[in-house]
Parts: sequence; structure tokens; C-alpha cells
Amino acid sequence: MKTTQKRHDLHDGISHWLARIAARKEITVKRIGTTILAAVMVVAGAALAQTAKRQEIDLQAAIRTETVHGDLNGAIKQYNAIVSKFGKSDRSVAARALVRMGQCYEKLGDAESRKAYERVVREFGDQQEAVAEARRHLAKGGSEESGVVSRLLASEKGVRYGAAVSRDGRYLASILPGMSDEESRIRLHDLKTGEVRNVVTCSASEGRLDSPIISPDGKLIAYGKSPQGQSRHEIHVVGTDGSAPRFLSSGAAHAWSPDGKNLLAVIRRGKGPERALLPVSGGEPVVFGSGALEAGRFSPDGERIAFAKWRGEDWTASDIYMQAVKGGPEVPVVENAGLATSPVFSPDGKHLLLLSDRASSQDLWSVPLVSGKPSGTPVLRKQQLHTLLGLSDAGDCYYTTSFIDFTLYAAGFDTQTGKLSARPKPITESYANIGGAWSPDGQYLAYSSQVGVLPKIEMKLVVRSTKTGEERRWTAREAVKGLLPYWWGWGLQWFPDSRSLLLGTLEGGLYRVDVRTFEARPLLGGQIVLPSGNGATRTAALSPDGNTIYYWEREAKAQDTMVLQRDLQGGEPREICRLSREIGGPLSISRDGTRLLFPAVTTSSASGEHSFAIMTVAVGGGEPKELYRTTGPAIKFVIWSADGRWVLFSRQRGDVYSLPAEGGEPQALGIGKMAWPYVTRMHPDGKQFLLTDEDGGRQLWVMKNLFGEMKAAQ
Repeated sequence: MKTTQKRHDLHDGISHWLARIAARKEITVKRIGTTILAAVMVVAGAALAQTAKRQEIDLQAAIRTETVHGDLNGAIKQYNAIVSKFGKSDRSVAARALVRMGQCYEKLGDAESRKAYERVVREFGDQQEAVAEARRHLAKGGSEESGVVSRLLASEKGVRYGAAVSRDGRYLASILPGMSDEESRIRLHDLKTGEVRNVVTCSASEGRLDSPIISPDGKLIAYGKSPQGQSRHEIHVVGTDGSAPRFLSSGAAHAWSPDGKNLLAVIRRGKGPERALLPVSGGEPVVFGSGALEAGRFSPDGERIAFAKWRGEDWTASDIYMQAVKGGPEVPVVENAGLATSPVFSPDGKHLLLLSDRASSQDLWSVPLVSGKPSGTPVLRKQQLHTLLGLSDAGDCYYTTSFIDFTLYAAGFDTQTGKLSARPKPITESYANIGGAWSPDGQYLAYSSQVGVLPKIEMKLVVRSTKTGEERRWTAREAVKGLLPYWWGWGLQWFPDSRSLLLGTLEGGLYRVDVRTFEARPLLGGQIVLPSGNGATRTAALSPDGNTIYYWEREAKAQDTMVLQRDLQGGEPREICRLSREIGGPLSISRDGTRLLFPAVTTSSASGEHSFAIMTVAVGGGEPKELYRTTGPAIKFVIWSADGRWVLFSRQRGDVYSLPAEGGEPQALGIGKMAWPYVTRMHPDGKQFLLTDEDGGRQLWVMKNLFGEMKAAQ
């Protein structure tokens, strides 16, 4: 970061010197252009020899043009020049330049963005990060393939598609799970007309619905139900028009047999899980094997099933097997290939499709079958799938893709009125960016960046210069094993020197990370400081002087939440206060270091309903004060204004609000259309704040005549 400034100072100094000489007419302009230019090149060359490579310098210059100056067209020209100049000599820089060029076109609403992303995928397959980012943008706007693939619909947030489409490819079942206090629904999508209708509705007091699958004749839907307050799982059947719902059995259904007379089910009858054919018309299940399975499907002749089975206890790896429904051994199809799931037979039974992350992402593979047995190695058919839903009789393949976006914004704040002084403006576009915090001197912005797409995501810590736009990126595995990725974003905090950050591990350890060298030094001798797990670890607050950490811990037996203080120089934790309610998000400490702020959740034991509050307590201890309470939506993030007069908070799928620090009624800031905003940090000058907008979803696609394409390829 310093070397860039030195180059600018060098350039300004030489320009000033030349101007003075020319003004005094001591040499001619021509001699300036010949004699002095050589000296300038020598001096500049010496300076550059001690800094980054030319291509990195050009890329950072283009990024400055884009992010600092806001000149998108100028940046596009610079990125294009970088690709042309360094496309062969430095593929990493060229690929990154193409991605950023695509983003500039996106901001301008220019369809050229798609061409840039497609070029990354097509020509720079060895640059995994850039390819993953390009695919993420392509997934939002359409598939990178043309002719064969068509997008059918994008899901609403939270909707899950069923495990199978109807055999004619017209209907698809989906599940709307609902929250803990909301009803769940099974719905039927007519992919031809676009009509969506509810088939089954279940209130939260009754239980929850899941896993709808459509019968071969398209007239019935089998689905699962978990009754409220019970550990058992049930299998039900209903007409696609919502008629004649009925209970079949305890257990879980996976697939319809080709003749529609049986369901492939896993049932429990005291001896552990058993695989069985469950007659839809009623009667006893026919058991043909033991052991659990995942995503089982029938072969077209109904004589075999293919299924996934977990390997190990961490649910990160699975294998694919086949078994005869008359009983017999499990025949391995794909083993030791990471996470392998969702096997589906081709309509002619000559191929088995499956998803596997054996490469860089979760992709679609096919295994040839001869006489019902695997023959040959898996062949890659398509990259970047989220779920494989099924095949129609015509061989059309239905699948979903998934994307998630986190974009950082900065919004202006008026400390006198508690209102917006400037509309939110995006300050990051590349990758999916979370949380963030400005350094105390305002010179740097640190945030967490998600690189890649589900299920392959890598987290990077990014430190950006607010003056030049230059960035440094770092991953946890490059320094400290086990650093908790998500705490990087939501809980990033600077020490007062503006040169180091506080980071935590999943186990609860604390580290001080130098942002210049990314050297991580354990605090308190490397001992576990915070409660382990995904909760309190990312909710701690660092005091303004950098000497104390504040955090909360849930005491399970007493059902209390303790707010604790811990000196980073040593000593035992001290309890500040104790609450009978849960804390629902990160702690925030006032600029003067005297008060803590946090969201709290209360659940009624009688009705199960939640209420959400904003509370504050002095760091010296005492009774917490409730500033505001509401029944919903949930309050997740709260921060102090720089002068301590206001509290800013965001609500789940809502707006950002300001609240007088002494209590009262909040006012909505009117940030505009955002999917799911989170307010995270105030700028040191108190005039702007950071917020993160979370967006994402799944999109349904169909690959027409997949097996015809496969034959053509063969």
C-alpha cells in the first residue's frame, strides 16, 4: 500500500521539477522529451523493480478507476487492455480483470457482462476462484450454455423443490417449510402454465411437512410429516388436487416404484432402519435390506434401487450403491469420491446420473451400466449444480443451481436527526462479502469474502485501502488452523493501532492478526477464551483500548445468559450481568467504552411466541435496561452511533432503523429495496455506517434430451 503512494509522490515530484525547468526556459521542450525522459525511466524503473509486477500495478490502477473514481467505462478499457496484454503471461491477473470487467458491464446494464463471464469459464478453467465467481454471476442471469439448457423458474426464499418431477415433465412439487411459528405447505407447480397451488397445509402446532414426490401417473403425491412434539416421522399420500389425504406408515419415503404400486421407504420397527417396499394401497411393508440410505431411486424396470450412503460420522462424504429389491448385496457404483449424492437412472437404464464434488464443485456425472451393473468410470456432464431433481421419460434432466450474494454498502448518517444523509452505496461487488469494519484511523476496510459457490466455499479475509482501493487477501489455512470463517465477517474488530485485527477460532481461542503481514499471534497463551461452537464465538466485543473482551455465554442448566468481561492481559472472567432471556446477536460497545448493547429474545413458555428487544448495560455491571421491544420481525444486529446518542439496528428481511439511546420509538431510515440487510459497523467519523445485504436463492433448470446429447458426444 505504501509503495503505491511512493510511486505517486515520485511522479508528482518529477512532474513539478520538469515544469519549473520548462518555465525558466533553461532547456528546450525537445530536450526535456529526450534527455530527461531517459532519467525519468531509469528512476521509475528502479522504483518499480522494488514493488509488485507490472500486471498487478495495472490491475490495481483499473480497480481504482472503477471503485475510487467511479469511471466504469474507463475501467473497462483498462481491464480489457490487461487481458490483451497479460492473457498468456499471467492468467490469474487476466482472469480477475475479466471478472471485474463483467461486473462493470453489469453496473452499466450492458449485456456484454455475460460475454466476459463466459470467456472466463471458457478460456481460464485453471483459475478456479475467477471461474467460480464468473459462474456465480452467470447463475443469477442465466446458464452459460445455450440451446440445450433453459431456466424454468427461480424459487422464493426458503422454498425447497421436491425430489422428483412428474414423468411427463409438466409438474414439480415443492415444500415451503415455514419457520417455527409458521405453517408449512406442499405445493404443485405447473411448469407449462406457471400455476402454483397449495396441495397440503400444516399448521406449526400440527407439525412440519417435507419431501414431496409425485407418482408416475401424476395423480398422487407422497410426502413426509413430523408431528409437533414427537420424534417419529410419518409417510402420507394425497391426491395432486388435494383430495383424500391419508397416513401410510411411520418412516421416510424416497421414491415411487415405476408401476406406482409401492414406495421405497426406510422404516423402523425396533431393529434399526430397514429398507422396504411400502404398498400404497395398504398392507405390510416388504423388507429387502437393512440400514439407512439417502436419496434412493428405482431402476426403470423396478428391479433395483440406487442410493447414497454416508461414510463416517461428519456427513462430509458419501458413496453410491445399487441393490436388488429382492434382496442381496450392496454393489458399489462410486466410492471414495468425496460427497456423492442423488443417483438417478436414465429412462433406458443404461446410465446412472449422480452429483459429486470429486472435482472443484458439486457437478453432474454419469456412470455407464451394462446389464444393470456399473461399467466404466464416471464422466462429467455438467458443472455447478445444487440439486438433481429427476428425469422425465423423454430424458430431460431437471436440476437446480444455487447462489448467495452478500454485498457491502456504506450509507450516510445524520447524528443530529438520526436519519439518512446519503443513500446506501455499494462498496464491494466482487464475490460475496460479509460484515466488515473500518479501522480506527479510517484508512482501511476489513471484511470477509466468500469465494466459490455452494457446496464449495472458501472464506478470505480482505483488507482494502480506503484511499487507493488496493486489496490484500488471506485465508485461514494460510496461517491459523481452525479460524472461524463466519466470525471474520460479522465479528471483525480492529485494535486501536489500526494495524491488527481480533479473530477467533471455532474452539473459542483468540488471535491478534497483523494486517500487513497476516501473522496471527495467540492471545492469553492460546487458551480457550470464549464458549466453543457457532454462537457466542462470533458475538464478542473488543473494548476501544484493545485490552478487554466482552462476550456472552448461555448457562444451560439455569437457562440464563451471562454477559462476561475478560482482560486480554490475563485473569479470570468477570460476570457483568445475567438475563433470563437469550441474546440474539453480536454485542456492540459504545465509543467511550462504558456501555454494551445487544439484541435479546424472549420465548413464551405458554404460546411459544417470540419477542425481540434491544438492551443495554454498563460495562461495570448493574441491571440491564430495555430500550425497545417488538414481536417481530427478529432484530439481529445493533450498533451505537459514534456520539452514543443513537442506536442503529436492522430487522430480519426489513429496513434499518435508528432509536434514541435513551429509548423511545424507532424510525425507519428507508434504505430502499434490499433483500435482507444487516447493519454492522459505524465509521470512525460517525457520518456513515456499513450494512450488508444478503440475497440468494435457487433456480430451476431443464437440460433437454440429455441422453441424446450424451450419445452425440460419444
